[in-house]
Amino acid sequence: MDNYYTYSQKRKCLHCQKPIADQKHASTKFCERIELPDNTIQSCKDDFHSVKNKEKNKPYKRLADFHKDASRRISNLLNDKGENVTTGLIDQYGILLSKPAAFSVENGKYTFYFIGFVFKQISSSQFKILKNDHAF
Repeated sequence: MDNYYTYSQKRKCLHCQKPIADQKHASTKFCERIELPDNTIQSCKDDFHSVKNKEKNKPYKRLADFHKDASRRISNLLNDKGENVTTGLIDQYGILLSKPAAFSVENGKYTFYFIGFVFKQISSSQFKILKNDHAF
């Protein structure tokens, strides 16, 4: 027997406005998720809430974007200059040691934690860059 759907209740997806069948559960407000051939997911529910929460999530997105950019810059510095760097090189690559994800001080020497990297202070103007998977 073929699926026979009716649409007399005139319910529509809150995101794309496509009709929702009367036979779907009464609480259904969105189209079903669809896995596309490229393995991505099309989800009206996720898209609807993402647009709705976009403004609220802006500060967190800016923070994530900052740390992604910092990780890219640190990776470039490490690849170009090696693990022992000066504060001049750190500045030249636009890395802000004033904005790490976390930091610690031990025996008067700073350790700055970024996503994927750590700067360990060797002297007043020298740091060693280490790769790191420090959880915050």
